[in-house]
Amino acid sequence: MKNLEPFRMPLQGINLIEASAGTGKTYSITSLYLRLLLEQGLLVEEILVVTFTVAATEELRERIRKRIVQALDYLEAEERSKCLKEDEALAGWLYGRNRAEEDAARLRAMLASMDSAAVFTIHGFCQRMLAEHAFESGLAFDQEFIESEDLLRLEAAQDFWRKWFGDETLHPLLAQWLYDRHGDPEQLLKTIAVRLGEPLALLPETPPVEEIASGLVSTLETLEKAQDELKESWAEQHQAVVEILRNDPALNRRSYGAGAVEKAIAAAEQLCASATPLLEPLEKQELLCADTLAQKTKKGKVTPTNPFFEAAGAYTAIQVSLRTELELLSVAFQKAARTFVQKHIEERKRAAHQLYFNDLLLRMEESLRGEPGRGFARHLRRRYPVALIDEFQDTDAVQYSIFRAIYGVQEAGTGLCLIGDPKQAIYGFRGGDIFTYLAAARDASRRYSLGTNWRSGSRLVEAVNRLFGNRADAFLQPGIEYHAVEPSPRADDEPLLLDGAEPVPLQFWRLHAHEGNASLKKDGTFGSIRVGDARIEAAAQVAGHIAALLQPGRATLGGEPLQARDIAILVRRHKDTPYIREALRQRGINSVTLTEESVFSTEEAASLQHLLQAVIDCEDEGLLRYALADRLLGRTAREIDALLRDDDAWEPVQQRFFGYRELWRERGFIPAFQKLFREEGIAQRLLTEEDGERRLANLLQLMELLQQAARTRPGMEELVRWLADERELAGKYEEAKLRLESDEGLVKIVTLHASKGLEYPVVYIPFPFADDVGRKEKPWFYHDAQGRPCLYLGGDEALEAEAEQRAGEESLAERLRLLYVAVTRAARLCVLSWGKVNGAGKSALAWLLYPGDPGAAGMKDLDEQALFEPLERLSAEAPEAIEVRDPSPATSPEPLAAGERERGSPPRVRHFSAVIERNWRVSSYSALVRGGGSDQPDFDAAPAERESPALPGDPIQALPAGSDFGLLTHKLLEELDFSRVEDEALREQIRRLSRRYGLSTLREQGLEPMVEMIGNLLDTILPQAGISLRQLGSEERLDEMEFHFSVAAVAAPQMLQRILQPFPHWKQAADHLNFAAFRGLMHGYIDLVFRHGGRYYLADYKSNRLDDYGPEGVEEAMAAHHYPLQALIYSLALHRHLCQKLADYDPGRHFGGVFYLFTRGMRPGTGRGIWFRRPEPELLEALDQAFGGGLPA
Repeated sequence: MKNLEPFRMPLQGINLIEASAGTGKTYSITSLYLRLLLEQGLLVEEILVVTFTVAATEELRERIRKRIVQALDYLEAEERSKCLKEDEALAGWLYGRNRAEEDAARLRAMLASMDSAAVFTIHGFCQRMLAEHAFESGLAFDQEFIESEDLLRLEAAQDFWRKWFGDETLHPLLAQWLYDRHGDPEQLLKTIAVRLGEPLALLPETPPVEEIASGLVSTLETLEKAQDELKESWAEQHQAVVEILRNDPALNRRSYGAGAVEKAIAAAEQLCASATPLLEPLEKQELLCADTLAQKTKKGKVTPTNPFFEAAGAYTAIQVSLRTELELLSVAFQKAARTFVQKHIEERKRAAHQLYFNDLLLRMEESLRGEPGRGFARHLRRRYPVALIDEFQDTDAVQYSIFRAIYGVQEAGTGLCLIGDPKQAIYGFRGGDIFTYLAAARDASRRYSLGTNWRSGSRLVEAVNRLFGNRADAFLQPGIEYHAVEPSPRADDEPLLLDGAEPVPLQFWRLHAHEGNASLKKDGTFGSIRVGDARIEAAAQVAGHIAALLQPGRATLGGEPLQARDIAILVRRHKDTPYIREALRQRGINSVTLTEESVFSTEEAASLQHLLQAVIDCEDEGLLRYALADRLLGRTAREIDALLRDDDAWEPVQQRFFGYRELWRERGFIPAFQKLFREEGIAQRLLTEEDGERRLANLLQLMELLQQAARTRPGMEELVRWLADERELAGKYEEAKLRLESDEGLVKIVTLHASKGLEYPVVYIPFPFADDVGRKEKPWFYHDAQGRPCLYLGGDEALEAEAEQRAGEESLAERLRLLYVAVTRAARLCVLSWGKVNGAGKSALAWLLYPGDPGAAGMKDLDEQALFEPLERLSAEAPEAIEVRDPSPATSPEPLAAGERERGSPPRVRHFSAVIERNWRVSSYSALVRGGGSDQPDFDAAPAERESPALPGDPIQALPAGSDFGLLTHKLLEELDFSRVEDEALREQIRRLSRRYGLSTLREQGLEPMVEMIGNLLDTILPQAGISLRQLGSEERLDEMEFHFSVAAVAAPQMLQRILQPFPHWKQAADHLNFAAFRGLMHGYIDLVFRHGGRYYLADYKSNRLDDYGPEGVEEAMAAHHYPLQALIYSLALHRHLCQKLADYDPGRHFGGVFYLFTRGMRPGTGRGIWFRRPEPELLEALDQAFGGGLPA
């Protein structure tokens, strides 16, 4: 590869220039531009310059303008020697032409027409060409350009979901399995969104999903028969099977230990309790099979036998035989989803005359095909004889195909110059394809490199050469090599001095393992440092060093005091920034953040959505209270309580919100929000917080985006729904990226991707040990041995090993390029923290320092001394360039409190001598069943469970599933006056709540089924109470009753099992629980407590989808979710409440019982969808006594 001389390089043909970091890429582009103007006589309108962002086009246009001005100044200068000294290459070329007057006149003309210069983004270029040649390209004249396809993708995924699960030909077992595997439409979309729209090989090859599903039917029928036999055998042999598993001496107890046996028994119970067969084995199910028992029988012993073990073996064998076919079904299902979504999006865009950015590229590529395409290409070459493509390392196959079609033919006077650096190709997640760059490099007529670094000091240049020259395959990717660069002649003109001396420019700070950050091993040495602790220590070290640098008189840059704006801290991801911000805050150092993250993923986006919803529904006091308590309005609980207790104080607040809503309706979003922003004092409140500037910047950016969206979404509800959708999708298009919150000269925290193209005198990279984002779930994107882009979806063991290896290697290769970008941002000082941190062996820096395969990197078994040996060796080879050291002690201690300053002694930590009671806590039904925390109102099935798919033909079953629907249903029933419900008023309430909970289908096709479902619920007689809910007056019911009752004695599963054993209907309610013993409070919410005939009943609404709402189906659902345990907890809460409230309370006379009402299945006169039990008075008393006899809190 030749060293580039920009004033001598041939301008025709395909030239590729590899421009390493800091080597003057823009200087070379502007030099070539000058040559094209003067040597080839091209106009600024005839030189195509392409770069990859709008901001970069403006910057490049300005740099070209300045270069033309510089050339003009040189041509008109009286002292040419001064010009030659300043820029010998430019001045020498200009003066060597001996056409100063003519050249100056031409450059003045070109400067005047720079506004017409053809400097575009790739998308801008394609859009301009397609629009100007609409007949050739087929582009409509009224096209709308959209910045994001996210909403279209979501709609398409939802349509696919409805189409697929509404298909009656799909076997219900397969429908349930696919639902369990791929979740809801949103989750499916996340899976298939990887490289969606790109031409990829989807692997492995599979038949169509319908064909696979059809072929599985006979196996599923066999499985159903096997389940019937298994259930029959279990019913007859249950006790004998349990006895064998638990106590038979012939079994090897290392395999059949107590814990494993109980899981196996639980598996048997679940298999036999399930209404339908399970397609995948449960944990420890294999222990139930006859073959396993035979293998695990002790030597010399007789294997225990039982018909159940044979039946379990047959059942499990069918499950195992299904495994491969189910995996292929999943793959084919994903392929079908991808195809459907892509087709749907194209149809929607075509119907709406919309184009997304990538559509411009695809249309342009298509327009350049065939004979008409060759004519179009000739026209473009005549219009733009030469093209300069900047940042070419971030190209993709479609983009390169466009330029190759235009400039790939030999034609006099035309040329294509590709400028980029493969070592800085870091945008794979945006579609950048390093393999395309490498293919273009092979196509190039000539290849050049830039060999002089104009950014960094000479010793830092040497240090980077040493680091990346440490191994021949430093960048892992074949075709990408590291070529050492030279420092510029002026590299050390403006040195960084600390206390009068230049620091070593590339420093590695040791992180040592100690008792505070690592575990002690058996041999007395410390293990690896925990990642979280390493982050905290590294961040603190960086903050301390910055504090020292910024002390007056300590550090200078080029003779001037070092400023905070000269310092950048680079992190891998946005979520790493809190460690840095907190460490800087503790040192009193202000900072700003530059990141690629979306403003829609911030806390302010959520807060703004809640606030705007409160404006729309300001009659809803609950919503308004929520908004007041949120961070934007910042009212305390005490302040809100005072407002609610004082009508004269509350009414003006609500009236203000009425006013904001009216202003929004009459004049639009911006006037209303500006008034709210001003009158509620949002800016002043946010700026009092530590990160207030960041939060305020986010809020103002969101306001701008909402105003833009309001142009096409004038409705209030529609605009808030748009905000909710954007939050869910967290779109990262250009306008949605987080902006810099302040232009002040502050320390900058920058993500590695956002740092590309920037430079800072001082750079810290505190977390190079944690650049690996962990193993990604499938699908895996990679390139095969032929360089073909592939997406591996799963289901092929042989292919999986290759796919995982290649995807892992490509991930490591990109992280190596990211590390290169990070280190080369520094001009004078670069500091990295390093130590034996968990996972550090998978990092890019480990690859550079230690031999080994990708992902292992050879450092796993190194002790601390050996760990730093490669760095010590590099330091010994270049002691003036690289240093390995312990961080200096903090030189800027935190200020002492006033009293401590007066005494002159440091604050002392008081000794804590009290005892913390570890088993006291607030628990709940959820916590007992799933180990969760205190309950929120219980809106339907346990979150971890999947509901059955909607049954075709039943509009009530087709109503939405999920927590939002549960929330809406419970809120609706809480608000309704059962005895006065009218259908039209009910419809209006459903419409209103559907907007709040984002369920638009309930305003459309789901409205009448929802009205019917509520009517069925209210009109169904509850036989044990002898009344329907519609007959209840408001004075006879209490909705969403929250309770806390004391648990004075230590509660544990064994205690509950002992209490329930004498009560046949309840004894299984505590089975399979595994919560830790505790005492404290039990917390929960009861949906409805009502009184009738002198008795008190409680009811819980369940909107779960079930396969069967008859007695057996309801009983099965109750058992599956441990609802009987919930019923007992609620019963005890009501029992204790009534003990307090009724002087003559007698549970046998006053406690009516517990209803669970499955709302989708209830029909008047059928008894379906109802579960009822009445706890015996003796049981209530036993529970009350066992829990300590305390009263409700």
